[in-house]
Amino acid sequence: MFPDLQYCIPVESTSVHFLKLPDEFYQEILKRISSSKSRIVFAALYLGTGQKEQQIVSRLQTACSENAELEVSFLLDYFRGTRGEPNDSSTAILKPLLENKNVQVSLFHTPEMRGLLKFLLPGRLNEIIGVQHMKFFIFDDSIIISGANLSDQYFDNRQDRYMVVEDCPRLADFFHSISTIMSKHSMQLDKFGKLNFFGSASIHPFTGSNEEIQKSIKTEIFELFDKCKGNVNNLTNDTFIYPFLQMGVFDIKQEVRFLRNLFNKEENIKEINLITAYFNLCDEYADWMLQKRPFLVNIVFGSSRTNGFYGGTGLSGSVPLLYLQNSLDFIRKSKEQGFEKSPFTFMEWDRDGWTFHAKGLWIEFLNSKRIGTVIGSSNYERVFDHVGFSSIVKFGSICRNWRDMAIQLIWGNLTDINFSPDFIYYRRARNIEKFRIGQLSVSKMRQFFILCQYLEYFRIVKEINSTTFVGRYFYLMNNVKYISIEFAVDFHYLVLIEEHFSYKLKSLGLVLHNDRNTLSAAITLIQKCRKLECLRINRFNELAKKDLIIQLFPSTLKYLYISNSDSDEYLEVAKAINRDRFLLYVRANQIYSQAVMFSYHPIFYISIG
Repeated sequence: MFPDLQYCIPVESTSVHFLKLPDEFYQEILKRISSSKSRIVFAALYLGTGQKEQQIVSRLQTACSENAELEVSFLLDYFRGTRGEPNDSSTAILKPLLENKNVQVSLFHTPEMRGLLKFLLPGRLNEIIGVQHMKFFIFDDSIIISGANLSDQYFDNRQDRYMVVEDCPRLADFFHSISTIMSKHSMQLDKFGKLNFFGSASIHPFTGSNEEIQKSIKTEIFELFDKCKGNVNNLTNDTFIYPFLQMGVFDIKQEVRFLRNLFNKEENIKEINLITAYFNLCDEYADWMLQKRPFLVNIVFGSSRTNGFYGGTGLSGSVPLLYLQNSLDFIRKSKEQGFEKSPFTFMEWDRDGWTFHAKGLWIEFLNSKRIGTVIGSSNYERVFDHVGFSSIVKFGSICRNWRDMAIQLIWGNLTDINFSPDFIYYRRARNIEKFRIGQLSVSKMRQFFILCQYLEYFRIVKEINSTTFVGRYFYLMNNVKYISIEFAVDFHYLVLIEEHFSYKLKSLGLVLHNDRNTLSAAITLIQKCRKLECLRINRFNELAKKDLIIQLFPSTLKYLYISNSDSDEYLEVAKAINRDRFLLYVRANQIYSQAVMFSYHPIFYISIG
């Protein structure tokens, strides 16, 4: 059915079944732990610390104590697995299991996260760089493949997919081998709760050579596939399983190749159904779907309120809105191209009190009773096209566009979150030469002189004079594209920014001053930024004739953030904005006026409280 995939495992259809609900998934895990005789392998992003997760650990303790031959192993992500240490983390809940000699807990540390970047990046954001995203669970020769994590919400009301393959040693051995390869290059948890590196690989995950780690893992993965290959042309089975991986940083791109071939096999395809919890398609995947084709593509994605970030605070609470906008952009593109050339249907999954985490593909073929489905933890999105490795496996570095959007939102929140070592965070001090790069203080002018040329993100949070140390070196900051100034700037500062940065800025944050000349300079600066995509204006109420000024904003503008205005002013701005040009984001808790909330189309008017 899929001759381009490297490894095919024939099975009987009676050995494959699907679980429907999260609680079924949880009960299946408990049942399998109690019945396993030789091996249990968990590969997941993390293990939660609630009562249900405690029950899993207790069940494993009992199984190990009753069967000295039982081998248990966990493969988790290093950063998610250690989040909440020392008492409320995956490592903390698993530590008692290490009293058993046949238990291994491995935490994979992405080789990309090292040095200054690892030191600077806050805990909740290091998944941007890379993450262990596989979700499979082996019990003797049976396996559950899913997209679900091992935490209470995934056992209660977070809908996912769960495929159980019974008594298939070839498939179980294959995924066990994948886990073993990654565990060799991982940190190991000991019974004292310490993480050490004593895997059989000789290269330390974050102090050894990044290139050598990548080469070693890639070589072992390819050797595994070569070992497992076999001739399946003459088999009479009614069901076949094709495991494939996507590990971008290791140059293993089997999912990309599979999807490219799938969407170009027009003569064989009748219909494709795609389901994803997070609609943020990788550009390549979107292009393949939008190209001219005769078959129908049905897309199902979770509604905003079924997103796990819905109702969150700060940046997290804005994530569902970003996914919503991505889905609307794609729908708009498909409509512009013409549904008759590339037929689509779009549907949202919604259920009261539930969140949505399911993903996969269903493929119907012409003139054939067979169908194909893809299951795993791939979301087919920009971030995970590069970041996570899952079964259907993925790995790599963050999509730049998504990171840039996150930076823009973070500026609005005025938080101390840094995405890269070239993000400068300036604080006024008695010694004007003292500044900060992330959490590192640097006080020598020579070091700043050297670093200026590499800066991309420039944020000043306390007032300084434009002629002081930083202002004098604006001319050296040739790569700055993102500026956020978070105090009321004066005329001279705006002139400096216009002179040195206006022609290349993609994102700009300003706090307006009520001085007439300063306001005029601010408007001139915004107009000169011909590449500007994101604009944040505090004290927007200082401007007169807002409707006319908005029309003068650059045509490239996609996102406008305003604050410190009353309901009437928000209403005035909302009416003045061209819906086809850019979104309006409002940062104000007091905006509950129905006139404001419903005067503008809810897709384009978003209130961030």
